[in-house]
Formats: sequence, C-alpha cells, structure tokens
Amino acid sequence: FMDVDTIPCHADFVKRLLGKYGTEVDMSLHPKSERRYAIPKDDPEHYIGNSHNSALVVLNMASANTEELLRKYHYIFFSDEKRPTKDQPSLAKAMLYMFEKGKLSHNDIADDVFCKDWKDSGSQYNSCSAGCEFLHKVDDSRLKVESPSKAIAQSPPTATTNEKCDPCNPSCSSRTFKGPGTMGDLGVLYSVSGSMDWSMDAFVPVIAHLQQMGIPNAAERLTEGFGPRWALATEPQICYRLPEEVKAFFDVIVIFENLPGERHNPTYGRQGGRRRLRYNPGAPILGEGGLDELKNEPLRHWAKAFKVHSMLNGPFKTTIFMDVDTIPCHVDFVQRLIGMYGTDVDFSMHPKNDKIYEIPKDQIAHYEGNSHNSALVILNMESPNTKALLQKYHDIFYNDPKRPIKDQPSLGDAMVYMFQHGRFTHNDIADNIFCKDWKGSGSQYNSCNAGCHFMHKVEQARLTPVKEQEKKKQEEKKKQK
Repeated sequence: FMDVDTIPCHADFVKRLLGKYGTEVDMSLHPKSERRYAIPKDDPEHYIGNSHNSALVVLNMASANTEELLRKYHYIFFSDEKRPTKDQPSLAKAMLYMFEKGKLSHNDIADDVFCKDWKDSGSQYNSCSAGCEFLHKVDDSRLKVESPSKAIAQSPPTATTNEKCDPCNPSCSSRTFKGPGTMGDLGVLYSVSGSMDWSMDAFVPVIAHLQQMGIPNAAERLTEGFGPRWALATEPQICYRLPEEVKAFFDVIVIFENLPGERHNPTYGRQGGRRRLRYNPGAPILGEGGLDELKNEPLRHWAKAFKVHSMLNGPFKTTIFMDVDTIPCHVDFVQRLIGMYGTDVDFSMHPKNDKIYEIPKDQIAHYEGNSHNSALVILNMESPNTKALLQKYHDIFYNDPKRPIKDQPSLGDAMVYMFQHGRFTHNDIADNIFCKDWKGSGSQYNSCNAGCHFMHKVEQARLTPVKEQEKKKQEEKKKQK
C-alpha cells in the first residue's frame, strides 16, 4: 500500500522492496522517528504512540495475523468518537494489541529506503539520486527524473467488441498510442484541456449537438461502417468527469498525462459567477468558454499548449483538427471537406482575413503574422513536411518565454519557416466554407442555411434551420393572440 504522495524512485521499486523485506513476515512499514530503530522489536515501547508510518506498507494478506491486525486497526479508527484526521495512532494501538498477544511479525523499512524528509534539512537521503527508494511529500525537483510526455490511446468499451477497457486510464492495455497517423486512415480530432467546468459547460453540449445532427456513437459507426473515426485528446481528470454518452461518441481517446516543460493545476474550477462570452447576451456561443477562463492567462496558455501538442500527435493518416467551437453544418462534413480540398497537399486551413486570399501563395506575405486560423485544419500526417511544420509550430510556441495565450502567431512563424525552406504545400479553405463571422453583422455567410459548411463561434440559433425558426415565430404569434 502506498499513499498518493509516496513517490517511487525506480521503475522496479516493487522488486527492490520485496528483495529487501520479503513476504514471510506479516507486514513491513517505516518507523516515524529514528529512535524507534534503537528500541528492540520485542519491547512494547517500539509500538506505543504514533510509532509507524502508514504511507508505505507491505502487507501479507495470506496471513491470519495480518488480517486480525487490520481489522483491529479498522475497529479502533472507526470507533473513535473524535473522528480522527490521522490514522497512524490507531495503527500503533493495533500493533501494540497484536504484540501483546504475541501474534505480530514485522520488518522496519529503513530510513534510507523510505525518505520522509521534505523540509530541505540537508539530509543525505532527501532525493532519489542520493540513494532513496521512495520519497514522501517531495518537491518535483528532488525526483531528478525528466518524465517525457506520454500519449496513451484507447478505444472506449462501446467501440470494441466485448472488450472492457477504461478509456481514461493511461495504463489501459492493448491501446497504446503508436504515434501520429497510426489510428486509422481518416478522422476528426478534438483537444479538450484546462478547466473541468469548461469541459462540462462548453464541450459536452457540442457533442450533444453532433449526436442530434445524426452522427452516431462509436459502436454504431463500427457496426454500420459509418464515415470517419473520431478522436479526443484530453487529460485524465477531465476524461473521468465526462458523461459516458460523450465518451461513447469517440473511437479513440488519447490521454496526455503531461506536456514537456509545462506545469498545470488540473484542479482549476470556477472563480465567481460564470457567464458565456457573447455579443448578444441572450445568445450563448456553442463550445465557447466563460469569462473565468478568459481572465485566467495561465489556464489559457495551458489549453493552447495542449492543443499544439495534440495536433503534433494527430492520430489519423488524414486528421481533421477542429476547435470545440467550430461547428459543422452537415452530417457528412468530412466527406464534403475532403472532396473540396483533398489529401494530396500537406495541410489545408482558413486564412484569418480576406486580404490573405489576394496574396499569392508563392509570396511570403501570405504566411507572415497571425495569418491563418487553426480552428479547422486538415493535416496529412503521412507527409514529412506536415510533421516538420507541426514540430516547428510546437517548438516556437513552447520556447516562447512570454507563455503566449494564442497559438496562431506561432503557426504563422512556422509556416514562414517552411515556406523559406520550400518544404510544404497547402490549400486555403474558402470563406464561405468556414464561416468565422459571429457578430451578427449581416454577412451572407453567417448561417448554415446560407451555404456555410462550418460555423465558428456561432450562436445556437444560427444552427437551427430557417424553416424551424419560422415555425417557432408562428407559434409565438399564436400564443400572443
């Protein structure tokens, strides 16, 4: 048994621990102070008081003595009317009880194996590199281990035959992510990270909208051979909180446990009241965050860093990356998009303003500055040029000491770099395909009914067919009469 803040120093820590203390005794655990080591184990003083640490315990569950000890420990703790916040005094009383009955055999784990010092006191045993096997309540810096970013991909239970597999658990077997472009020929990728409140308030409604459109869940797609696959790149704590019907929508869930060089507090939640970002106070933006996210720059940086990392690891040979607030207008939007822009070029994306269309693609000005939108991107993950571009985009963003809250300037710099080296081909997605206007300015391209294929930062009402809107107006008039 290990407390969550007991950190092993070695991958084979179980083998090392059992090699030192074996499994013959009833239990092995660590004394709470050095003076305990000086008191013989056949002296009751060895057990009196808050004597041993329960943060690391080797338990012989085949021993009747171990079972009796644990039941006594359980009974003493649960019977205490003071409702204690520490369990170790109850453990010590149980050990003393078993000692007095002559029914306890145990080993004391050495102080240089379990290193409980975390106060920077200068102890020679306060780091893994100093010989510790375990560190308790330790600063990250003491571990001296560079943990690379891990990506584990799993198919949810509903997307596989009878296999039971927890899609949020990074250790889920047989679904290990093999690298970019390995999880199928064609699919859509979402990146969801940061605030768990945002994942529930913004992302979940988007998936509900897609399901209402008629896009089936993963199991149904598998049975019916329906269209492309869907992937979600997210964090474990967000994945566990998502409703089962949302997880069932995805064929592949990719869990990134950490990002290189990035730190994040995943317990971030609401701060004060929550309001949607919108121009029209009565019209919420589908897939958009709230003002609490907008004001939290470290969180915004983390979310963009996660997005950049997700794109670098695009799971399908042709990966269509969409921001959560990019809403498709048609069930067959993938086929329509690929039909228009193909998979022959390295990538396709939407210019951020009209003047970019007027600048030829063989001029560097077409790419300079915050020129293109990363809210909808078709990525050819089989192309070395695409991978080189995404790596450059990743490096520029991650190495920026200002910790930017926008990723698109880094993308523009990466495109300029690739252009200068003559190493990429791309298509510009038309302005009447990806409709980025969400201000109600009267643009002819601001609704699905006006010919848009995608709406970016769109009010929910704009996604409702015109006929249905008219029907609602007529019903309102009737009610008024």
